[in-house]
Amino acid sequence: MKIAIGPALTSREIARLDRLSPQGRATFSGIATAVERSLFGGRTLTPSQYNECREAYAAFALQGGRR
Repeated sequence: MKIAIGPALTSREIARLDRLSPQGRATFSGIATAVERSLFGGRTLTPSQYNECREAYAAFALQGGRR
């Protein structure tokens, strides 16, 4: 099932959406945390953290990487 997410929502708002499954919320929260630490906190992501985010995004948005 596809769920539309508006472009004006913050990452924290998306992570709290009731339309997402608990697993979807947890997966997205992990991505958002890494982005916030990097973008706003100025921390560098390790290659491992970057790859974890890519894999989490595939699970969250691309249903395991399958279209």
